[in-house]
Amino acid sequence: MGNRILIVEDEVLIREMLKEIFLAIFPEVYTADNGESGLLQYNRIHPDLVITDIKMRKMDGLTMIDKIKEINETQKFIVITAYSDEEHQRRVRKQGIDHLLVKPIDCRNLIDISKNLLKNV
Repeated sequence: MGNRILIVEDEVLIREMLKEIFLAIFPEVYTADNGESGLLQYNRIHPDLVITDIKMRKMDGLTMIDKIKEINETQKFIVITAYSDEEHQRRVRKQGIDHLLVKPIDCRNLIDISKNLLKNV
């Protein structure tokens, strides 16, 4: 698989853990610590899949997703959030996100979802 993955997560331990897990499966894994740097990375590498948190400093994940969709409306996204309330889930669904996972995440499930989303890329 030659897929590029971009992980945008402000929590260092989660970001680094996800990077290590994904590097075992995908050859190109990039990270960013907020939506602003995530958007810069996106424009630089054009990943096949973006995995992002919602609440981050500088630019939240949903704002970043809106900006990326202006560039590529077919971009694949997985949103990881600590918020399981209906309002956050409604906002995510409204944006046409491919998948929403609530923390704590099951890494095997995340990998399976990622592989499924990347099958047609």
